[in-house]
Formats: sequence, C-alpha cells, structure tokens
Amino acid sequence: MRLKLEERDHFDCSMTTKSYLVEYSKVIKDSLNEEELRWIRNSQFGPLLDVASHYQCYAQIIWVMMLHQADVDTETEMWFVVNKKPIRFSLEEYMRITGLYSHDYPEDKDWVSITRENGKEFQEKHFRNKLIVASDDVSLWLQELESLADGLNKEKLKLAMLLYIGGILITGDNKRTSPIDLVFFGIASNLVRCNAFP
Repeated sequence: MRLKLEERDHFDCSMTTKSYLVEYSKVIKDSLNEEELRWIRNSQFGPLLDVASHYQCYAQIIWVMMLHQADVDTETEMWFVVNKKPIRFSLEEYMRITGLYSHDYPEDKDWVSITRENGKEFQEKHFRNKLIVASDDVSLWLQELESLADGLNKEKLKLAMLLYIGGILITGDNKRTSPIDLVFFGIASNLVRCNAFP
C-alpha cells in the first residue's frame, strides 16, 4: 500500500489544542433537570456528558497516524500502514471507541437551505438582538433559562445540543467567540433531526 504523505512531505510540528468539552458539559449538567439530562444521555451527544475532567485531545498522536495513512479510495474508513501491515479504522471503530453515533447524511438536496432557514428562526427566538451568536452566548442563555419542575423543557434541550455543536464541532482559534452558523442552529432546532445528524 502506498502512503498518502511521502516521507519527504513530513515535517516536525508541535500541536496544542483547547477543548471546552468539559466546561460545556458542566454547564449542561448544572442547567438541566434529571429528566432533561436523561434525554441528553440517550442522545447523539450523550457519551460526551460524562467525559473525564482531565480530557485532552492528543493531536500529536493523530498527526503520527496521519503520517502512516494509506492512499485508498474510500470515504467511510481510513487505512494505515504500520510495520508494513495495513490497519483499518472505520466509522464502526470510531463509534465503538467514542460511543457517538454515525448516520447517513440527509438525502434531501435542499436540507442545508431549509436547515439554515429553521436556524434563523431558532436564533431569533432566543437571541433577538444579536447578529452574531457564539458558544459563550449559548452557555450564558442556557444557564439563565428556568427548568420546568418536572418534564422536558425542549428549548433548553435544543440549546444544550447547540452548545455541544457550537462549542465542540466548530473549528478555529477561539471557539468560544466564533460565530455559530445558522445551519448548526437549524440542526439543534429539531431534536429528532439533531439526533439523526451524522
């Protein structure tokens, strides 16, 4: 098997990452009642709720794996060559390791525009006067909303899902203040669709 990166393309690097997973999980746990937390635990992001407080992203390990990635034509798995042996890492292994689900993308070709429109409505409902909403804004609003004495407050659940999506899936140097795209608002606005999103 041929490697994707030739040895001449390797370079030394130092990687640091900052994850807000533990902080945002604590906000969600402190802001939701027991029934709402039970719903989150059974959701797409449930495995992230109780992540260890010493969680770190080992980007260096990922970089070393990428150096050994085989050049194969597949979208659902990665192959690596270690000690001249091919090793497969697919979505199945990813799901087993992380506990996160993986689904097919929606087949509806207009799902992005429809989802963005739904996201605009959801954003305006909770953040009327803000043109740009970041993860920290969602975190603060989630902490301010009252929980129902018992039962599910679906708006709080939607905001909790948005906090996971915005606080973890968004890339960039400053995730806390980077704008959350309306598509992510749209995904979080529909709890059924949010749970089925890949």
